[in-house]
Amino acid sequence: MSDGTIKEYPDFIVDANGNGILTIYDNDEWDKNPAFGIIRDPGGPGMVSVATTDNASSRWCFIATAAYGSYLHPFVNILRTFRDVILLPTAIGRSFVQWYYRVSPPIADVIANNRLLSSGVRVLLLPAIGFAWLCLQMGAIPVVLMLLLICVLVMVATRIYRSRTSALTG
Repeated sequence: MSDGTIKEYPDFIVDANGNGILTIYDNDEWDKNPAFGIIRDPGGPGMVSVATTDNASSRWCFIATAAYGSYLHPFVNILRTFRDVILLPTAIGRSFVQWYYRVSPPIADVIANNRLLSSGVRVLLLPAIGFAWLCLQMGAIPVVLMLLLICVLVMVATRIYRSRTSALTG
């Protein structure tokens, strides 16, 4: 609407920079998840957005935030959502997150203060972001199985290529 609101979402506003902000309160009519403390965005461009009041899962993705310069960057949001939806529900995932929270803050400080390093880290994070996005779209097990299949196919293709080139040369 011209006044910066959307009729269906009365708590949607557009700020001075043109950014849309939708506020969803826990367990109101727009909260599609009845669990206390977790609010899932009922819409959006193919991605689940999670806000939570849980202390452990509300922490920042330190390294990605330092590399991308904002906790609100879409790639950081993918990693946070992956943490909340895929990692935290499992014991192994929770252990990994606890370890990450112990070791990453000093690393993030170094990254945040070095432009060249943050650019390199952004590139290095791309496979993890892609993996996280695929897991959120398909589930972790199908993605891991797909990656294993790709690795096997590459190994078989490499073996065939080597056997053919050695037969031609020798």
